[in-house]
Amino acid sequence: MLLRYEIIDARHTELYFNKRKTLAPKLIITSPPYHNLKNYDNKKNQIGYKQTYDRYLKDVVSVIHQCFNIAAENSTLWLVADTIRKNGELRPLPFDIIEKINECKSWSLRDIIIWKKKKNIPWHTKGRFKNSFEYILFFSKGREYKFDIDKIRALGEYKKWFKSYPERYSSKGQAPSNVWEFNSPLRGWGNGYQKHLCPFPFELIERIISLSTDEKDLVFDPFAGSGSVLAIANLMNRKSIGFDLSTNYKKAFEKEVKVGAKKYFEKNEKESEKKKKALGEFKKENIKLRKIKAAVELSSLINKKYKDQSNRFFILTNGKQKELNLYFVADNLNKDKSLVTRIDELKKHVLGEYKLKTNIHIISSKKFSNEIDLNKKLYLYSPEKFHQHDGKLKISEILDGKGESQKIYSDFSLSIL
Repeated sequence: MLLRYEIIDARHTELYFNKRKTLAPKLIITSPPYHNLKNYDNKKNQIGYKQTYDRYLKDVVSVIHQCFNIAAENSTLWLVADTIRKNGELRPLPFDIIEKINECKSWSLRDIIIWKKKKNIPWHTKGRFKNSFEYILFFSKGREYKFDIDKIRALGEYKKWFKSYPERYSSKGQAPSNVWEFNSPLRGWGNGYQKHLCPFPFELIERIISLSTDEKDLVFDPFAGSGSVLAIANLMNRKSIGFDLSTNYKKAFEKEVKVGAKKYFEKNEKESEKKKKALGEFKKENIKLRKIKAAVELSSLINKKYKDQSNRFFILTNGKQKELNLYFVADNLNKDKSLVTRIDELKKHVLGEYKLKTNIHIISSKKFSNEIDLNKKLYLYSPEKFHQHDGKLKISEILDGKGESQKIYSDFSLSIL
């Protein structure tokens, strides 16, 4: 798989790609030098060091604009930047970059992510707090860019997920927010102290690559620095090209970063298998919970209309995974046509809200007894206080009055509650 760490000035990006006629990058991940905060190996032509702020901004945006010109039409750009200080005054570098990019009419800003660094250099000065986050600016070249959020979903928290928590989590997992927490790798990759000022955590790089590319796509970093982007992209079966002026960084990339990235990736593959299995269980529980919650809403309507009746509500899993079979067992329900109409109206709401195929059966206790296995044991769920009953009752026992009326009974349990 293509992996190139080139000692090239990023200001020659367009010239390099046009001359080589290489594959157009699908993803660009980078972080430009933070103005004059660091001198990179005393290179005379480096961007940032000893430049005026305006000249520095012009050069950075020129590189970003060249990236736009050589990138694939459905590409994205992820740019990490932070505010800087000049003579004690704060310069909002990320937002200055956004403003200049807008003037070029190239990349479209899609979102701003806060990278919350769990570890950072512990210093502060007068008028400045210890900095514990950076900005990740997310741009796209066009409207058809890749954004596969399912690849980076996480396990959700279900214990609070009921009436007071109306959010409907996807069965694929909980979508990430725009605040990301990753340790800043201040200690490098295992072979010594990391001298690069702003190294990317491997986890952060892997997340962006998973989100924005497919295998064999080209990932480009015009300010490669440590080369972390190139190393992780290569391990994820993507092509990668990076530029930098520092031969020392390239040597460190070969000796340390590639080794550290491989160790991380091997360890992470095992964790990914565990996560995949956990997400599979998560999906099953999510659909069960949606069925219970949908049934609770429907049964609440019936209970409000018929407070004096001993209605029984059963969820039986004789259907497809995303299919809710709900039985309302009461002898007088079929006579009330207005109630049937109201149930149909609520059913439309349930279909949209819970994304379930809902089959509602309004049935008499006698007919229900003839059609259902009365020895089947069920769990009880309460609309008022969502919980699972300690024991199980047979359907025959529930119909005989041993169970509680106006509650939900189901033949599956929610182990997460």
